[in-house]
Formats: sequence, C-alpha cells, structure tokens
Amino acid sequence: MSYYEPKIFAYLMMVTSVLSAIGYPVMGFLITRVYFSLMAATYDPAKLDDLDLWLIYYGIFVISFGFLKGSEQAMYGVAGEHLTTNVRRELMEGIIYKQLSWFDSETKAPGMLTNIMAEDMSALNGMTTETISVLVQGCLGMGLAVIMSSYFSWRTTLLTLAASPILMIGVYGMSRLQWGNKGGSGSIGTKESDDYAKANALLSDSIMNYKTVISFG
Repeated sequence: MSYYEPKIFAYLMMVTSVLSAIGYPVMGFLITRVYFSLMAATYDPAKLDDLDLWLIYYGIFVISFGFLKGSEQAMYGVAGEHLTTNVRRELMEGIIYKQLSWFDSETKAPGMLTNIMAEDMSALNGMTTETISVLVQGCLGMGLAVIMSSYFSWRTTLLTLAASPILMIGVYGMSRLQWGNKGGSGSIGTKESDDYAKANALLSDSIMNYKTVISFG
C-alpha cells in the first residue's frame, strides 16, 4: 500500500470494490422483479404501473452502477501506474549504485534487467491492483447473494450451493484451457521462461558489444 499514490485512491478503491460487490446481488434482485412484473402485466394490464416503477428503479441503478464501476477502474488504473512507476524507480536506484562486479553474472545482464522492469513490474501491477478488486467483489458478492437468496427461498439457495462445486470445477477447467492456449506454461520460474531470459540477455550483450567495437572503428 505504501507504493500507491495518491493515498486517498487506495482507500476509495476499497470502498468502490465493496459497493460493487453489493451492486451485483442488487442487480439480480431488480432483474428478477422486472421479470416477474412483466409476466404479471402480460395477464393483467393493471400491473403495468408496477412494471414501470421497477424499470425506473433499474434504470437509476444501471446509471449509478456504471458511474461507480467507471470511477473504480479509473482509480485502479491511476494507482496501478503510480505503483509500477514507484517500484521501477526504486529498482533503478538500487541498480545504479551496484558495484561493477555485480553485473558480471549472466542473470544480471542488461537485457534481463530491462526485461524485469518491463514485464515483471506490469505483472506486479496486475497481481495487486486487479486482484484486490476481484477478490473483494467475489467474496462479498457471493456472501450477500447467499444471504438475499436465503431470505427469499432457502430451498433454492441450498440447491444452488450444492451445485456450486460442479460449477467451480467447470470454471477452473475453462481457465486452465484458456491459460494453456495463451502460453501460460511458460510462466516465470519455468524452463521456458529461463531459456527466453538467457537468449534475451545474450542478444542484448551482443548488440551492446557490437556497438562498442563499432565506436572504436
């Protein structure tokens, strides 16, 4: 949290995440009310007033929720960029004051260091900024949804909870397939990523040495 700037955004992001988590069960409730009001109005035109009222509520909610989500994403974007900038600046300050012998290792070649600043810092932004929002919204939204559904129909709630493990297994399987198709097997720490880093370091050293030799020519 110390790397997020401005600090007020860090706290507002948590507030907007909580409100967004509350908004999803409320959206489900409003959609259900509109759906049942529409069915009632089909058989009894006198119920059209109820349908209009719930549509007005739903329209107000959609506008408010859209503004809330837009503000949340904007704050996450600004705070995430400041996070990345501050970490890169601190990393650069640490590299500048290193002894020359520190750069002799192939793991500290210029190409690998720039790769860390370019890719790893972006991954840090995604693992902190975006993950916080998803976790807060997922946990609170699921808890509130279970409470609201239990109030209206506890039987349906129990049936849904019983089927939740099957749904979770399906979602996990889909995510693994999508991750594998996008080359996720070459993540940080694997042999593929190590080979790529070594090749990147060798290429950067070759280009730098070539420029050095040309400068003396």
